[in-house]
Amino acid sequence: MLVALVVAVALMLAPAAFNSSTPNGLSAYVDVNTRGQVPPGSVVRNFVHVINSNDFGLGPLGVRQTIANAFVIDSVDLTTIFNGVQIGDAFSVAAPPNSTDFTGRWPTTVTGNVNAGFQVGKPAVIPGENTVAFYVGQPLELGSGKYTFRYALHGTINGNAVDLTATSPQIIASD
Repeated sequence: MLVALVVAVALMLAPAAFNSSTPNGLSAYVDVNTRGQVPPGSVVRNFVHVINSNDFGLGPLGVRQTIANAFVIDSVDLTTIFNGVQIGDAFSVAAPPNSTDFTGRWPTTVTGNVNAGFQVGKPAVIPGENTVAFYVGQPLELGSGKYTFRYALHGTINGNAVDLTATSPQIIASD
């Protein structure tokens, strides 16, 4: 009896676990490849994750960027903050297929299959995913101090504009 009750409650609550408390069903965070202090001049890899907790909508399950409720990314702005002060303006990177320099930094872009060939399209995070949407190496070139990196991802869900921001953990560069 108790097991049946636990299973029933779990089944009722399971859909709630996939629904976001944010208005657009998205959230983002940054993970880095380093822990603790690193020497100045090092390059720290930043992995910008996007969580899409939206439900799959009705419609075709075509390529990633055409799936209902997918977050389709158009660009990302990168901002460096050193010792609490923003350094310069944000650097904007266009998403593929409009960018060739950073194409490999967008893991969620490849669509297609072995028989039909693969294409690099716009990056898209589909419902239910928690995935790296963009990654980049950030140089710690300003010397010893505290670095954070802020990312603003610009895109759409079902044609509606969405902006997401995420900030890296603080990285300390020290000799």
